[in-house]
Amino acid sequence: TPKPSSAASDVYKRQALLAYQPDGYVERYAEQLVRHTPSTIVSMALLKDELRKIARAGYAVNRGEWREGVGGLAVTLFNSLDQPVAAVGISGPLDRLSAARMKQLAPDVSACAQAISQGMGYRRGFLDQ
Repeated sequence: TPKPSSAASDVYKRQALLAYQPDGYVERYAEQLVRHTPSTIVSMALLKDELRKIARAGYAVNRGEWREGVGGLAVTLFNSLDQPVAAVGISGPLDRLSAARMKQLAPDVSACAQAISQGMGYRRGFLDQ
């Protein structure tokens, strides 16, 4: 279960997990958000918008939300019950890990997340059958 951010890598990993949580959980989580930089998302409306983008894209991006100049990309890991349980990601200085570079690396991180999830028994849509 994601908790408010406490480290640079946690910001986008937590958002990757939050994108698959029910609204009530997201609302309780949002009450605990703390601004670390001008880029930190602390409003419910912006958080929900970001979570919709994450669910569509399949990955979360941090653009200096914890520390200015540091960012990353994370993809959610799912267990055999199709539940989000963790996230895997990459991080680095934004001058080397630009938005374009993150988009370029997203398929590799996603493939890694898919392989880990499958290793935990994840079979996309299994519970929908």
